[in-house]
Amino acid sequence: LGRRPVYIATLFAFMFFILPCALAKNVGTILVCRFFAAMVGCSVVSNSPGTINDVSTDKHRAFTFSIWCIGLMNGPVIGPLVGGFVFDNLGWRWIHWLTLILAGVSFLLMATVPETYGPTLLRRRTEKKRKETGDVQWWSKHDEKRAFWPLLGASLWRPIHLTASEPILWFWDLYILIIYSMNCKYSLKSIFSA
Repeated sequence: LGRRPVYIATLFAFMFFILPCALAKNVGTILVCRFFAAMVGCSVVSNSPGTINDVSTDKHRAFTFSIWCIGLMNGPVIGPLVGGFVFDNLGWRWIHWLTLILAGVSFLLMATVPETYGPTLLRRRTEKKRKETGDVQWWSKHDEKRAFWPLLGASLWRPIHLTASEPILWFWDLYILIIYSMNCKYSLKSIFSA
């Protein structure tokens, strides 16, 4: 499919699930909708390293990834600070409205970005050549579709294997667990107190 359709579809689904959070009448609605919003929203974080790899040169790739990591590392820390100010001044619903507005801006910006995934671009180029020339000899190694279930199994097994076998990931996962647990605790506390 390429990266662009995945970004656009998941950002739209993210906005779809954040909207009920802003209009919620109970905590159950918030928990369920935030779960599904996080499930579809994580595709942006998991796919963006590939996009950065696609658009950066070898010379600047390390710098580009370090700039990208600033947002990834500081988001869980700065987010609750901003959320606390928004909650104190505008109320808890505005946390979700602000998230929805920023997701909408991201959606509109992503709609203007062209596809960057090499195999998809190569596949499109060969399809265009076949149509222009009427010659079926134009082909790409990416034209052959891989079987879905083995591909899905490999894609699901790889992160589990890396998490279980890499000590640096143990510490990273522990850090994220602590930060997100504190965020969740204070978010729920502020919702129940409102």
